[in-house]
Amino acid sequence: MGLLRFHRPSAPGPTVAEAGVSVAGIDVSDYQGAVDWPAVAAAGVRFAIAKATEDADFTAETFARNWAGIRAAGLVRGAYHFFRPLVDAQAQAEHFLATVASGPRDLPPTLDVEVRDGVDAPTFVRRMLQWLDAVGAATGRAPMIYASPSFLDELGGPREISTHPLWIVDYERRPPIPPRGWRTYTLWQYTSTGSVTGIAGPVDLDVFNGSSAELAAFAATGRAPTGERPRDTPLREGDAGPGVAEIQTRLKAKGFDPGPADGVFGPKTRAAVIAFQRAARLVVDGIVGPQTLAALRA
Repeated sequence: MGLLRFHRPSAPGPTVAEAGVSVAGIDVSDYQGAVDWPAVAAAGVRFAIAKATEDADFTAETFARNWAGIRAAGLVRGAYHFFRPLVDAQAQAEHFLATVASGPRDLPPTLDVEVRDGVDAPTFVRRMLQWLDAVGAATGRAPMIYASPSFLDELGGPREISTHPLWIVDYERRPPIPPRGWRTYTLWQYTSTGSVTGIAGPVDLDVFNGSSAELAAFAATGRAPTGERPRDTPLREGDAGPGVAEIQTRLKAKGFDPGPADGVFGPKTRAAVIAFQRAARLVVDGIVGPQTLAALRA
Protein backbone atom coordinates (compact mmCIF):
# COMPACT_ATOMS: atom_id res chain seq x y z
CA MET A 1 0.00 0.00 0.00
CA GLY A 2 2.54 2.57 1.07
CA LEU A 3 5.83 1.19 -0.22
CA LEU A 4 6.89 2.54 -3.61
CA ARG A 5 9.44 -0.23 -3.91
CA PHE A 6 6.70 -2.87 -3.69
CA HIS A 7 6.49 -4.84 -6.94
CA ARG A 8 3.02 -4.80 -8.40
CA PRO A 9 1.87 -7.34 -11.01
CA SER A 10 1.44 -5.97 -14.50
CA ALA A 11 -1.58 -8.13 -15.34
CA PRO A 12 -4.84 -6.15 -15.35
CA GLY A 13 -7.13 -6.73 -12.39
CA PRO A 14 -10.87 -6.28 -11.85
CA THR A 15 -12.70 -3.03 -12.40
CA VAL A 16 -15.07 -1.61 -9.79
CA ALA A 17 -18.05 -2.77 -11.86
CA GLU A 18 -16.65 -6.29 -12.27
CA ALA A 19 -16.02 -6.58 -8.54
CA GLY A 20 -19.73 -6.07 -7.93
CA VAL A 21 -19.41 -4.12 -4.68
CA SER A 22 -22.00 -1.55 -3.64
CA VAL A 23 -19.88 1.06 -1.83
CA ALA A 24 -16.63 1.00 -3.77
CA GLY A 25 -13.43 2.81 -2.96
CA ILE A 26 -9.76 3.02 -3.88
CA ASP A 27 -6.53 4.03 -2.18
CA VAL A 28 -3.70 5.80 -3.95
CA SER A 29 -0.10 6.89 -3.43
CA ASP A 30 2.64 8.41 -5.56
CA TYR A 31 2.70 5.13 -7.46
CA GLN A 32 -0.53 6.06 -9.30
CA GLY A 33 0.83 9.42 -10.52
CA ALA A 34 -1.69 11.94 -11.82
CA VAL A 35 -5.30 10.88 -11.20
CA ASP A 36 -8.34 12.10 -13.14
CA TRP A 37 -10.67 12.29 -10.15
CA PRO A 38 -13.88 13.22 -12.05
CA ALA A 39 -13.36 10.13 -14.22
CA VAL A 40 -12.79 8.01 -11.11
CA ALA A 41 -16.05 9.28 -9.61
CA ALA A 42 -17.89 8.58 -12.88
CA ALA A 43 -16.58 4.98 -12.76
CA GLY A 44 -18.60 4.32 -9.60
CA VAL A 45 -16.03 4.96 -6.90
CA ARG A 46 -17.58 6.46 -3.76
CA PHE A 47 -14.55 7.07 -1.52
CA ALA A 48 -10.79 7.39 -1.87
CA ILE A 49 -7.94 7.35 0.61
CA ALA A 50 -4.59 8.92 -0.27
CA LYS A 51 -1.16 8.35 1.19
CA ALA A 52 -0.11 11.48 3.06
CA THR A 53 3.02 10.74 5.05
CA GLU A 54 5.69 8.23 6.08
CA ASP A 55 8.45 8.42 8.68
CA ALA A 56 8.66 11.78 10.46
CA ASP A 57 9.56 13.86 7.43
CA PHE A 58 8.28 12.28 4.20
CA THR A 59 5.19 13.68 2.48
CA ALA A 60 3.78 12.05 -0.64
CA GLU A 61 4.38 14.27 -3.67
CA THR A 62 0.85 13.67 -4.95
CA PHE A 63 -0.95 14.10 -1.64
CA ALA A 64 -1.96 17.77 -1.87
CA ARG A 65 -3.24 17.31 -5.42
CA ASN A 66 -5.11 14.11 -4.54
CA TRP A 67 -6.55 15.57 -1.33
CA ALA A 68 -8.05 18.50 -3.19
CA GLY A 69 -9.08 16.44 -6.22
CA ILE A 70 -10.96 13.81 -4.21
CA ARG A 71 -13.06 16.44 -2.50
CA ALA A 72 -13.67 18.39 -5.73
CA ALA A 73 -14.95 15.21 -7.41
CA GLY A 74 -17.53 14.76 -4.68
CA LEU A 75 -16.00 11.66 -3.13
CA VAL A 76 -15.61 10.90 0.55
CA ARG A 77 -11.91 11.24 1.25
CA GLY A 78 -9.36 9.97 3.75
CA ALA A 79 -5.61 10.03 4.35
CA TYR A 80 -3.15 7.47 5.68
CA HIS A 81 0.28 7.39 7.29
CA PHE A 82 2.73 4.56 6.58
CA PHE A 83 4.15 3.60 9.96
CA ARG A 84 7.87 3.09 10.57
CA PRO A 85 8.32 1.47 14.00
CA LEU A 86 11.99 2.50 14.32
CA VAL A 87 11.08 6.19 13.99
CA ASP A 88 9.73 8.13 16.96
CA ALA A 89 5.96 7.59 16.94
CA GLN A 90 5.12 11.01 18.38
CA ALA A 91 7.20 12.69 15.68
CA GLN A 92 5.40 10.63 13.03
CA ALA A 93 2.02 11.65 14.46
CA GLU A 94 2.97 15.32 14.53
CA HIS A 95 4.17 15.17 10.92
CA PHE A 96 0.88 13.60 9.81
CA LEU A 97 -1.18 16.15 11.71
CA ALA A 98 0.83 19.03 10.24
CA THR A 99 0.26 17.65 6.72
CA VAL A 100 -3.40 16.62 6.77
CA ALA A 101 -6.15 19.12 7.53
CA SER A 102 -9.18 16.87 7.92
CA GLY A 103 -12.66 18.32 7.66
CA PRO A 104 -16.04 17.27 9.10
CA ARG A 105 -16.88 15.13 6.05
CA ASP A 106 -13.57 13.26 5.89
CA LEU A 107 -12.87 9.70 7.01
CA PRO A 108 -10.88 9.22 10.22
CA PRO A 109 -7.08 9.12 9.73
CA THR A 110 -5.53 5.73 9.03
CA LEU A 111 -2.36 4.12 10.37
CA ASP A 112 -0.92 1.71 7.79
CA VAL A 113 1.08 -1.06 9.51
CA GLU A 114 2.90 -3.48 7.23
CA VAL A 115 6.54 -3.74 8.32
CA ARG A 116 8.09 -4.71 11.65
CA ASP A 117 11.68 -3.63 10.87
CA GLY A 118 12.89 -6.11 13.47
CA VAL A 119 10.85 -4.59 16.31
CA ASP A 120 9.37 -7.08 18.79
CA ALA A 121 5.57 -7.30 19.02
CA PRO A 122 5.04 -5.61 22.44
CA THR A 123 7.25 -2.67 21.50
CA PHE A 124 5.58 -2.37 18.10
CA VAL A 125 2.12 -2.27 19.66
CA ARG A 126 3.23 0.28 22.25
CA ARG A 127 4.56 2.57 19.51
CA MET A 128 1.43 2.05 17.42
CA LEU A 129 -0.69 3.13 20.38
CA GLN A 130 1.42 6.24 20.81
CA TRP A 131 0.62 7.30 17.23
CA LEU A 132 -3.04 6.30 17.50
CA ASP A 133 -3.51 8.12 20.80
CA ALA A 134 -1.76 11.29 19.62
CA VAL A 135 -3.72 11.53 16.37
CA GLY A 136 -6.96 10.50 18.06
CA ALA A 137 -6.57 13.20 20.70
CA ALA A 138 -5.82 15.87 18.10
CA THR A 139 -8.67 14.96 15.74
CA GLY A 140 -11.29 13.75 18.21
CA ARG A 141 -11.63 10.52 16.21
CA ALA A 142 -10.32 7.01 16.67
CA PRO A 143 -7.99 6.39 13.71
CA MET A 144 -8.44 3.35 11.52
CA ILE A 145 -5.84 0.60 11.36
CA TYR A 146 -4.83 -0.83 7.97
CA ALA A 147 -3.35 -4.31 8.27
CA SER A 148 -3.59 -7.90 7.13
CA PRO A 149 -4.92 -10.59 9.49
CA SER A 150 -1.55 -12.35 9.41
CA PHE A 151 0.29 -9.18 10.44
CA LEU A 152 -2.07 -8.63 13.36
CA ASP A 153 -1.66 -12.26 14.37
CA GLU A 154 2.12 -11.75 14.41
CA LEU A 155 1.50 -8.98 16.94
CA GLY A 156 -0.45 -11.42 19.09
CA GLY A 157 -3.91 -10.05 18.31
CA PRO A 158 -3.61 -7.30 20.95
CA ARG A 159 -7.01 -6.26 22.27
CA GLU A 160 -5.83 -2.74 23.11
CA ILE A 161 -5.88 -1.80 19.42
CA SER A 162 -9.10 -3.63 18.50
CA THR A 163 -11.23 -0.67 19.59
CA HIS A 164 -10.12 1.07 16.40
CA PRO A 165 -11.99 0.63 13.11
CA LEU A 166 -10.27 -1.99 10.97
CA TRP A 167 -9.32 -1.62 7.32
CA ILE A 168 -8.49 -5.21 6.50
CA VAL A 169 -6.31 -6.28 3.56
CA ASP A 170 -7.10 -9.78 2.35
CA TYR A 171 -6.85 -10.91 -1.27
CA GLU A 172 -7.79 -14.55 -0.64
CA ARG A 173 -10.98 -14.83 1.40
CA ARG A 174 -14.42 -13.72 0.23
CA PRO A 175 -15.43 -12.19 2.60
CA PRO A 176 -12.38 -11.84 4.85
CA ILE A 177 -12.32 -13.28 8.35
CA PRO A 178 -11.97 -10.52 10.98
CA PRO A 179 -8.88 -11.13 13.12
CA ARG A 180 -9.22 -11.85 16.81
CA GLY A 181 -10.48 -8.90 18.80
CA TRP A 182 -12.62 -7.42 16.00
CA ARG A 183 -16.24 -8.40 15.47
CA THR A 184 -16.11 -7.15 11.89
CA TYR A 185 -14.17 -4.87 9.55
CA THR A 186 -14.98 -1.36 8.33
CA LEU A 187 -13.07 -1.32 5.03
CA TRP A 188 -11.73 -4.24 3.00
CA GLN A 189 -8.93 -3.96 0.45
CA TYR A 190 -9.54 -6.98 -1.77
CA THR A 191 -7.03 -6.50 -4.60
CA SER A 192 -3.92 -4.48 -5.44
CA THR A 193 -4.32 -4.91 -9.21
CA GLY A 194 -7.63 -3.19 -9.85
CA SER A 195 -8.43 -1.09 -12.89
CA VAL A 196 -10.30 2.22 -12.65
CA THR A 197 -10.99 4.76 -15.37
CA GLY A 198 -8.94 7.86 -14.67
CA ILE A 199 -5.91 5.97 -13.34
CA ALA A 200 -3.12 4.62 -15.54
CA GLY A 201 -2.04 1.25 -14.22
CA PRO A 202 -3.15 -0.93 -11.31
CA VAL A 203 -4.72 0.46 -8.18
CA ASP A 204 -5.90 -0.92 -4.84
CA LEU A 205 -9.65 -1.56 -4.72
CA ASP A 206 -11.60 -1.34 -1.47
CA VAL A 207 -15.15 -1.75 -0.25
CA PHE A 208 -16.93 -0.18 2.70
CA ASN A 209 -18.73 -2.69 4.93
CA GLY A 210 -22.04 -0.88 5.00
CA SER A 211 -24.39 1.28 2.98
CA SER A 212 -23.74 4.64 1.34
CA ALA A 213 -25.67 6.31 4.16
CA GLU A 214 -23.50 4.53 6.73
CA LEU A 215 -20.36 5.65 4.89
CA ALA A 216 -21.55 9.25 5.07
CA ALA A 217 -22.32 8.82 8.78
CA PHE A 218 -18.89 7.29 9.39
CA ALA A 219 -17.24 10.28 7.72
CA ALA A 220 -19.40 12.72 9.67
CA THR A 221 -19.06 11.14 13.12
CA GLY A 222 -15.99 8.92 13.00
CA ARG A 223 -18.07 6.05 14.37
CA ALA A 224 -17.98 2.89 12.28
CA PRO A 225 -21.11 0.75 11.81
CA THR A 226 -21.38 -1.63 14.75
CA GLY A 227 -24.00 -3.99 13.43
CA GLU A 228 -24.08 -7.68 14.15
CA ARG A 229 -21.39 -9.95 12.80
CA PRO A 230 -22.36 -10.95 9.23
CA ARG A 231 -24.34 -14.16 9.31
CA ASP A 232 -21.81 -16.26 7.41
CA THR A 233 -18.70 -14.78 9.04
CA PRO A 234 -16.56 -17.59 10.54
CA LEU A 235 -15.89 -17.69 14.26
CA ARG A 236 -12.39 -18.07 15.68
CA GLU A 237 -10.33 -17.78 18.85
CA GLY A 238 -10.95 -14.44 20.54
CA ASP A 239 -14.62 -14.24 19.53
CA ALA A 240 -17.48 -14.36 22.00
CA GLY A 241 -21.26 -14.53 21.98
CA PRO A 242 -24.23 -16.85 21.45
CA GLY A 243 -22.74 -18.30 18.25
CA VAL A 244 -19.68 -19.47 20.18
CA ALA A 245 -21.86 -20.99 22.89
CA GLU A 246 -23.73 -22.97 20.23
CA ILE A 247 -20.44 -24.27 18.82
CA GLN A 248 -19.27 -25.33 22.29
CA THR A 249 -22.56 -27.13 22.99
CA ARG A 250 -22.46 -28.99 19.69
CA LEU A 251 -18.80 -29.94 20.12
CA LYS A 252 -19.55 -31.43 23.52
CA ALA A 253 -22.55 -33.35 22.10
CA LYS A 254 -20.25 -34.90 19.50
CA GLY A 255 -17.69 -35.98 22.07
CA PHE A 256 -15.19 -33.13 21.88
CA ASP A 257 -14.42 -31.09 25.01
CA PRO A 258 -14.37 -27.31 24.42
CA GLY A 259 -14.59 -26.52 28.13
CA PRO A 260 -17.67 -24.79 29.56
CA ALA A 261 -20.27 -23.49 27.10
CA ASP A 262 -19.59 -19.92 28.21
CA GLY A 263 -19.67 -18.28 24.79
CA VAL A 264 -15.95 -17.44 24.85
CA PHE A 265 -13.84 -18.92 22.04
CA GLY A 266 -10.63 -19.64 23.93
CA PRO A 267 -7.66 -22.01 23.36
CA LYS A 268 -9.56 -25.06 24.64
CA THR A 269 -12.46 -24.43 22.27
CA ARG A 270 -10.01 -23.99 19.39
CA ALA A 271 -8.30 -27.30 20.25
CA ALA A 272 -11.70 -29.02 20.26
CA VAL A 273 -12.57 -27.48 16.88
CA ILE A 274 -9.27 -28.72 15.43
CA ALA A 275 -9.88 -32.23 16.78
CA PHE A 276 -13.40 -32.23 15.32
CA GLN A 277 -12.18 -30.98 11.94
CA ARG A 278 -9.58 -33.76 11.79
CA ALA A 279 -12.17 -36.39 12.70
CA ALA A 280 -14.64 -35.01 10.14
CA ARG A 281 -11.92 -34.74 7.45
CA LEU A 282 -12.46 -31.01 7.03
CA VAL A 283 -9.89 -28.27 6.50
CA VAL A 284 -8.03 -28.10 9.81
CA ASP A 285 -7.59 -24.45 10.78
CA GLY A 286 -9.36 -24.06 14.12
CA ILE A 287 -11.88 -21.68 12.53
CA VAL A 288 -15.60 -22.46 12.42
CA GLY A 289 -16.61 -21.53 8.90
CA PRO A 290 -19.70 -22.65 6.96
CA GLN A 291 -18.45 -26.22 6.35
CA THR A 292 -17.40 -26.83 9.93
CA LEU A 293 -20.62 -25.33 11.28
CA ALA A 294 -22.71 -27.47 8.92
CA ALA A 295 -20.86 -30.58 10.09
CA LEU A 296 -21.40 -29.65 13.73
CA ARG A 297 -25.11 -29.18 13.10
CA ALA A 298 -25.48 -32.42 11.14
